[in-house]
Amino acid sequence: MSIMAMSHGIAQDMQRLCEMDINGTARYVGMAGSMTAVGGDPSAAHDNPAGLGVYRRFESMITFGEMLDYTHQCIGRDKSVNSLYSSFHVPQVSFVFSFGNDAITRGLSYSNWMISYHRLKNFHRSSSAVLSGQTGSVTDAMAEQAQGNPYAAFATSDVWDNINIGWLSVLGYDTYLINPLTSDSSHWVSCLTGNERVRSSLNIDESGYVDCFTLSWGGNFSNQFYFGVGLNIRSLSYSKSTRYTEVDEQRCNWMVETGQTQSGIGVNGVVGLIYKPIHILRIGAAFQTPSAVGLTTRSWGKSVSFGLMTDENGRALTIESETPICTVSSHLQMPLRVSAGLAVLLGDKGLVSAEYNYSWMKELEGVHTWRVGTELVVKRNWFFNLGYALSTSFRAEDKVRQPAYNSYFCDTDYYNMGIQHYGGAAIGYRNQHAVVQLGYQYRWQSNRLYAHCYQTEPFFMESATHRIVLTVGWHNSR
Repeated sequence: MSIMAMSHGIAQDMQRLCEMDINGTARYVGMAGSMTAVGGDPSAAHDNPAGLGVYRRFESMITFGEMLDYTHQCIGRDKSVNSLYSSFHVPQVSFVFSFGNDAITRGLSYSNWMISYHRLKNFHRSSSAVLSGQTGSVTDAMAEQAQGNPYAAFATSDVWDNINIGWLSVLGYDTYLINPLTSDSSHWVSCLTGNERVRSSLNIDESGYVDCFTLSWGGNFSNQFYFGVGLNIRSLSYSKSTRYTEVDEQRCNWMVETGQTQSGIGVNGVVGLIYKPIHILRIGAAFQTPSAVGLTTRSWGKSVSFGLMTDENGRALTIESETPICTVSSHLQMPLRVSAGLAVLLGDKGLVSAEYNYSWMKELEGVHTWRVGTELVVKRNWFFNLGYALSTSFRAEDKVRQPAYNSYFCDTDYYNMGIQHYGGAAIGYRNQHAVVQLGYQYRWQSNRLYAHCYQTEPFFMESATHRIVLTVGWHNSR
């Protein structure tokens, strides 16, 4: 089944698809991305293309990365649920072409181009959680979605084509998880009675990426002012599968499984500058435009109940229902982003930098990110990087995701993500023709995971990501 729509309008999807990682070269990772005013690095030039003006020679670079994502949930005092996911990827490939002359001291002395690939986001993650004593149930969400529709509307063969009925409520009707008050009533209730409590478990597997292909230009004007522009093409791919199970006090149980894939392509631009008022100081700023991503979403859902109904011999029955595959075309606007930074050069000893980033888009909270980083030359040709970053979330912790009454999507889970903390370190060696860098990043975040909007208490999750990257590069001599 294919359905065309301008937008399916789920802020949860917008948050998930728009939050980017701090990922790239080992130097960039080691400095926690604090390079808006630094330049001289392909990942930094992706953020601020003015940093290309710092180059004075051709350079090619590739980075290999391994990411290990660990999710932990505490259950009471003695129990916990842990999930582990690892993935290998290539987060960065770049070619910088430099044209200019050191003898030119006035006007445009260098005109440089970069063609690059960056992986902006990895979605690979596996989450598991359990919770007991909940009075809220996914059956409440099913009943809420069914309100106002008569019993007869669910009993037709073309119920999946009825634009006034949400598919989650159809699954609930088919598997006896919701019931009308009377046969001619349009008021629906959960199969649970009173304050009956349930034990719930949730498993989520996610995978995918956001990749960016960039063409950038940066110029050096009088070794004092650097200006750059860039064009980004973003490719997005995401998939998620969930399994949510509830068991009531009579040992009856039911399960809702959902699957979703999303893909899209978008274009945006970036413009930036770096100003060097004195030799030891650089001031940088950049602006990235929003980008409209044409998004295609495919989803399906399945519900299974056991024990709610019995046969003529009193044996418990297993009842199943599955939706058609739904395809929705929509547009997602990625956020605009502004950044400003300051870098102090320590001669041949290294540098110190700090920056602030702000990302904004409609329907979500603005995201504030603070980054600090340093580079120290510990020995000739050897350098060491350290960095820290803190980033807020696009979505407040108390926000609730309420499925639309006629939604075709059956997944009800959502994350309310907390503040992200990044710590980075890297060590590198560079000579006249080559550079080798090894970097490590640790990211920590606390999240509130809800299986549905009626969950009375969230799954409190902690997510820790370990990232190791190796960058190798070659450049010609000046």
